[in-house]
Amino acid sequence: MTSLFADVWLRILWFIPDATNQFMGLCYSLLCQIIMAFSIIIYMKPGLGAGPRDTLMVILGNRFPNAPIGAARFGLEMCAMIIGILMGASFGLGTVAAIALQASLLQMACRICRFEPRDVVHEDIRDTLERMKS
Repeated sequence: MTSLFADVWLRILWFIPDATNQFMGLCYSLLCQIIMAFSIIIYMKPGLGAGPRDTLMVILGNRFPNAPIGAARFGLEMCAMIIGILMGASFGLGTVAAIALQASLLQMACRICRFEPRDVVHEDIRDTLERMKS
């Protein structure tokens, strides 16, 4: 399914040139991280359920209420990276930089949008099915 959506977006965004050098690649990466930070807020705000990583981020945020939500995201992503390394995955400076950037930008986006992920009451599947029946 992911490849299908990637193909659709590549067709929609045909006019964006390929990153032909490292500077353009970094610019694209930064732009995508910014878009992703705000996208997380857009899909979490209605409370219809969050993805597994975002749910774990909220749980960690609730467990450590004095820590910023970006710190919870950073810790979560670093744990995932370490597990990947222990399983034999390769990683580089870009991996660590993307994790730090993602956590920082999510924290910034939450502040800009005055959104606290810990405060959202998410609907569970039973609630959704009940709403659909009525």
